Amino acid sequence: MSSNLNEEIKKISIGEKEFRKITNILKYYSIEPEHIEKLRCVYKIKYNNKNYCLKKIRKGNKKILKSLYLIEYLKKNGFINIASYISVREGLEYIKTKNSIYYMTEWIEGRECNLYDLEELKRASSLLADFHIKSKGFYSKEAKLENTIKNWSLELRKVKHDILRFKKSIESKRVKTIFDIEYSDGINTVLEFLDLSIEMIDKSNYNDLMKKAKIERCICHDSFYYKNIIVDDSLKMYLINFDSVVYDIHVYDLAKFIRRILYKRIYSWDFNVAKELISSYTQINKLSKEELKVLLSLIIFPQKFWKLGKKRYYKNKKWDEEKYIKKLTRILQYMDNQKEFIKRYTDFYEIDKKMDDNEN
Repeated sequence: MSSNLNEEIKKISIGEKEFRKITNILKYYSIEPEHIEKLRCVYKIKYNNKNYCLKKIRKGNKKILKSLYLIEYLKKNGFINIASYISVREGLEYIKTKNSIYYMTEWIEGRECNLYDLEELKRASSLLADFHIKSKGFYSKEAKLENTIKNWSLELRKVKHDILRFKKSIESKRVKTIFDIEYSDGINTVLEFLDLSIEMIDKSNYNDLMKKAKIERCICHDSFYYKNIIVDDSLKMYLINFDSVVYDIHVYDLAKFIRRILYKRIYSWDFNVAKELISSYTQINKLSKEELKVLLSLIIFPQKFWKLGKKRYYKNKKWDEEKYIKKLTRILQYMDNQKEFIKRYTDFYEIDKKMDDNEN
């Protein structure tokens, strides 16, 4: 590689220090890059008319081994919508430096999933269902993926406890900010959602579902969102980034996916959107009535409201008032839509609830 090309890469892509570090890592792969580009948290490496993905993580090697072994397991089970690992050499899958670990995979040529295309989101929901089926049973002693599934009944009660503490903290203030007043005004409705969320868990056979998931070793991607769903020119979808996979009930993944989408202004908690995504999922991986109850519980779980409260009243995050109010306004504006969503969901899936009685 000429020095002129070196200068071009550094100028277009990354700083000199970072460039030297990455090129030194690539030497282990016998790669002399033609181009290096940083995209989000990965490096796109061009070499010999092919592109590769180099990723850096700051934690131990268990995360990489977990991802590596899961990819091999998925391939054996026929899930081919993934990028293969590229070993440094036989028996060595990654490079460890003083503070970081680097590993390489194929680069999937394509774009991120389009959140504003419902048909594409439906195909993504089907992809998630296929992933859940073909990842089930995964276990690796070396990666030490712990078989500890969250007890969502307990987790939701902890969230309620937190929100009640936020309320008490606001009430104890002699001088309240605009954010304090607006956050406090939203708490009663949020607690209604949370109580219903807890009720849905308690009314279901959640403990049996949890035990079954443990026995079957059900895997969740835990970051199934547009950034990790790549669509190529032929519209084939690929799932990337398995660093955060966990054992949990499958509806946990599906609920997170749906909840994030429903908060988009274009969808605004439209039940029909959720129904389409659930339908696409269940055509591949059937859900029982009990699982549909838990799914509702996790979809309506007021995560954004709770997290914003934690930032303000626990962590004292130093945002200005305007930023806090802007984020809160985005959450509160969907309250009525969420109530309608719950009504339509429970009616359509014939699920009993108490919330209607509280409203009238």
